[in-house]
Amino acid sequence: MKGHGYVRYRQHGWNWRLEFIHDKLIINRKDYMERWILRTKLFQLRLHKIISSDDPGRPPHDHPTFLASLILKGGYIQAVRGRPDETFTRGSFNIVPWGVAHIVTLLNEHAPTWTLVFNGPKNREWGFQTDKGWVHHEDFFGFR
Repeated sequence: MKGHGYVRYRQHGWNWRLEFIHDKLIINRKDYMERWILRTKLFQLRLHKIISSDDPGRPPHDHPTFLASLILKGGYIQAVRGRPDETFTRGSFNIVPWGVAHIVTLLNEHAPTWTLVFNGPKNREWGFQTDKGWVHHEDFFGFR
């Protein structure tokens, strides 16, 4: 696994259309993010505890859907190629259109940032925008 992976717990709700997921993403042998996800066929509601910034030098990542994020605690700087960096702090909203790749840097590396995220149905998997083009996250991290 090369120091990357998911620790995932799944509990299916009362209906097959409702799923609760709790997982933790580990990248380069360090905790990156812990997530609590309520998933339906049409949307997902997520609570994210962002524990560390994206690694310096790693290319920007994208998301498989649009997302709207409310910063609950902490904050981060978002870098998107071709745009000025934006800072998001407690109480601010970040709207990330589908396919937009970004890099997230926490404002305080010693305290996690908490966000409430709403996103729509998945268009595809997520990945990284590298100099050679888009790369699926599992290929980028060597999962497959």
